[in-house]
Amino acid sequence: MVLTWDHETPQAFRAAARENILSQYDSVKIYDIAIDGVKKVDGGFEATDANGKTWTGKKLILASGIKDIMPDIDGFEDNWGKSMYVYTPQFPNTPPFCFCHVQY
Repeated sequence: MVLTWDHETPQAFRAAARENILSQYDSVKIYDIAIDGVKKVDGGFEATDANGKTWTGKKLILASGIKDIMPDIDGFEDNWGKSMYVYTPQFPNTPPFCFCHVQY
């Protein structure tokens, strides 16, 4: 959950974030293209995209999405992200737990 974006779709959040960034910074450009390969070179990194274009940079940030895999429990998937959340503690040997809240 992102504060102020509770009950909004991830697509709406990404669209608003993208619009906000692009409207504030003339130096930022966003490209939607697959990267086929990355290698370390002197002074940074070199990436090759699906069109064969080479991109270079000093730093490389790897980011990936997630996919929720629901257990086979009646009603679990229907309520996921609406009234049920799983918290995974960042402490060794502490199991994840589920908490629910009722929406009116």
